[in-house]
Amino acid sequence: RGEPRSRGEPRSRGEPRSRSEPHSRGGGENKEPNQNSGTRCKDQFRFVHRADPHAAARSTSFIPVEDGLRRLPEGQSIVDAIRGGTAFRSVRFDEILGSIFARVKPKHLSRSEYVEWLLKGVPTFPSQGVPDVGDEQNDEMFREFRSFLDERTWSSPLTAAESMFARMRENAVHVAATALNATKSELEAALHQVYRGSEHRMYNCRAVYVYTVYFDAFTFVYVGESIDVEGRINGHLVAIFVGCEHRQRGHELVRERVDDVDDVLIKLWVLFAHDEESARRMATSYVDCCAHTPTVLEVARAVAGAGFAMEAVFTAVYESLRSRSTKTRIGMNFSQPGVIHPGCDPQLTGADIASLQRQRRKARNLAPFFCDVCSSWKMNMRKYKSDDGEICDTCRSRLGKAAQPAFTCGNCEGLKPVGARRRRHAGALWCVPCHERDKQRGFVCCVCYRNVEPGAKAIRHADGLQCQKCYKEWLRNR
Repeated sequence: RGEPRSRGEPRSRGEPRSRSEPHSRGGGENKEPNQNSGTRCKDQFRFVHRADPHAAARSTSFIPVEDGLRRLPEGQSIVDAIRGGTAFRSVRFDEILGSIFARVKPKHLSRSEYVEWLLKGVPTFPSQGVPDVGDEQNDEMFREFRSFLDERTWSSPLTAAESMFARMRENAVHVAATALNATKSELEAALHQVYRGSEHRMYNCRAVYVYTVYFDAFTFVYVGESIDVEGRINGHLVAIFVGCEHRQRGHELVRERVDDVDDVLIKLWVLFAHDEESARRMATSYVDCCAHTPTVLEVARAVAGAGFAMEAVFTAVYESLRSRSTKTRIGMNFSQPGVIHPGCDPQLTGADIASLQRQRRKARNLAPFFCDVCSSWKMNMRKYKSDDGEICDTCRSRLGKAAQPAFTCGNCEGLKPVGARRRRHAGALWCVPCHERDKQRGFVCCVCYRNVEPGAKAIRHADGLQCQKCYKEWLRNR
């Protein structure tokens, strides 16, 4: 067999591999990083240059959300809608904050306390204000993606620390462990639990951005959130200029109205982004807000949930929902913000369709679609058009009941609330309990004048109520 090879020495051709050597399948340079690697995502994109690590960092300060919103013309109305759980500019804060609170799962905080922490304890609003998307001029005070004149590329306004922190896997879990002074074994146990689960997006810090597309008299506005905002902005630019299989409905709006995409002007801003220090401060503020010490994963979910909440806030600020569009200012957000959607592609793959079909026993051969109210894919259900987009049967029924006004029962004369079920009885509206009790009463047949026992079926006639026996005889003799 000859002399043994020293460690690190290349193996000659034909020499068998030892058991201690790992088996390589090739393509190691382009492999996706595993779960234990420190960073993720690509370092270079087609349209966006990542933050320069050698450039001087721009100092950006943030203030609490409530203080920042009060500086805006209608900011106080947004604060009242968030705190009161009402809708403002078509953004349903009650459903959005309820969904975020259900995903965070705080053990020692109520929903109102968590909302107060989002408003007062989270410095996520830019202290210099927010950019005016209606102004096409550049303003140095805002964090804008700068475009190069010689080529269609944009440079990132993030600092090197923010860019590197966004590429760290499960970065919210790491800053939560630091805020709680957790040991290495506790951090590894938390990461292991995350890797075994399915909601990986709830354990990463979020960045919020807004971009506009100017073409002639049209202004398209979109507000979004992302883990890696540089890669997400590049994805939007690829979908608009080149086209891809993951094109959203907002991209289709632009390409439908714009004849030549080379003539458009695109401006992109980062409204909020985390570095490790700011994320640690946010995690520490949540720990201080809790009466008892929370778990590592709960703190991580709270930090990620703040990013989803800020997406809803800025959507209300910019009125970027499709239902708020005007003749010249078009919103590109079709779904409610702050909600985890199953995907951005409006078309499902064959595997997704098969998975949805297995969930239903009775197939009606209806095409799958994405409901814009409950933000989920629907299979074998009818879809309806509304101001919110395409909605399913369940959401249509729920919204229809909510639109029903309050009424007074014609029998018990009780005032019934909005959305209460009602039945029409003898030309009046009755509540369901009175209607059911009336059906169970006995009656006198208008033909045979027999006292019919309670619970028997009554057939309405021009002269009154008939029993079933007289009704059948009438059918035979007519």
